Amino acid sequence: MLAQANEIREKWKLDISKPLTINDILFSLQATPYGIYGSIGTKDGRYDWSFDRNALVSFADCKYYPLLFRYHDEESIRLAKIKSNINAKEAQRTACEALHQLGLTEKQLDLKENPEVNQYKFQETNGTMYPLPCFNVAWYGKKRFKDSNIKNTPVTMDVSGITKTVVQYHNAEFYNLKSKLPRLPAPTNYFQMLDLPTNYLDTLPTLRRKMLGLPSLTNAPATATNLAK
Repeated sequence: MLAQANEIREKWKLDISKPLTINDILFSLQATPYGIYGSIGTKDGRYDWSFDRNALVSFADCKYYPLLFRYHDEESIRLAKIKSNINAKEAQRTACEALHQLGLTEKQLDLKENPEVNQYKFQETNGTMYPLPCFNVAWYGKKRFKDSNIKNTPVTMDVSGITKTVVQYHNAEFYNLKSKLPRLPAPTNYFQMLDLPTNYLDTLPTLRRKMLGLPSLTNAPATATNLAK
């Protein structure tokens, strides 16, 4: 996790002067049957990375991300006085470059190219709208949700018009174990370390496998076995 945080620090040009070490961060880590779950945060509280199922799922620059001003009128009014240093097209380019710097492509994640970009706005009680120096960039999946026909946006980023960098990232593809999202390698004896049968995932019922994005078993679920001596 620390290696990936440092990779993003360098590629996304974060305001961190030198590579992070274990002494610079606070972290949590939990090993589950479905992979590693955890987070890393700089001790000054500015940057956070979250991981689930052995994959990076989110990043936040807590000094500039949208949670600071969404539903906070005073902060929105302050930001409305600051002109953005980039436009929507530049925000889109920044986000696309950031996605590719993670080793991801739209084709790999089955996303539509040319993500949608929307600039955040603040509306006064009299209806007057003010643009804020922050842009939301969302990639639509090529498939809609079957039951509701709602557009699927598995990958989103927020780009600051002040710093001209990504200040928030979220990738929901981590939940689908069949996705091509890069994952941190687990030890070959991972299930043994958790005192679980080595074929644990094969013993799950059909509904649980479907929820995890695992392929259906052609035969009946396997019987739990443990090859550990």
